[in-house]
Amino acid sequence: MQSHHQPILLLHSLGEGHPGITTAIAAYCSEAASLCLEDQGHLPGVKMEVAGAHTLSCVLQWETGDARKVVSWDKDDATECGASVIAILVVDHLTGLKVIERAQKGDRVDYWLGKADNDDEPPFLREGRLEVSGIRRGDESIVRNRVRSKVQRLKLSSSNIKAFVVVVEFGTPMSQVQES
Repeated sequence: MQSHHQPILLLHSLGEGHPGITTAIAAYCSEAASLCLEDQGHLPGVKMEVAGAHTLSCVLQWETGDARKVVSWDKDDATECGASVIAILVVDHLTGLKVIERAQKGDRVDYWLGKADNDDEPPFLREGRLEVSGIRRGDESIVRNRVRSKVQRLKLSSSNIKAFVVVVEFGTPMSQVQES
């Protein structure tokens, strides 16, 4: 049963308000997230706890969609894309930062974040970095170790822009957020 105090993260809303994500990419990644959650036996409306630098108890909602998604996805790709959707929505909810650009190879992060209102136009000011990792099924120690590993990797970067590391575990589901 969901509490009235728990925010609802609509996975299919990813494309709204994030100027660095097209509608097609949002649909693609949202389908991956729903596949990962359903593969672990979850139904729309499942509760997810967020721990770490920020804590949050939220509800994940999605559209069940096409049954062909089970045979259409590589598990690793689905886990990576699905984790990105949840991480982006969590960071947006906690900080108001939106994806303004997909990072390129060598940037040491997955996404660049900024504040973008509907009236704004590119280029946007980079105000944050987001590094995402997904785990299909694991316990809290596996999630913490993955976060630690990602934070260590970010220390190799020359950027002084605040970074968020988000690891999403689909089995429970849970996620952990760390700022670096």
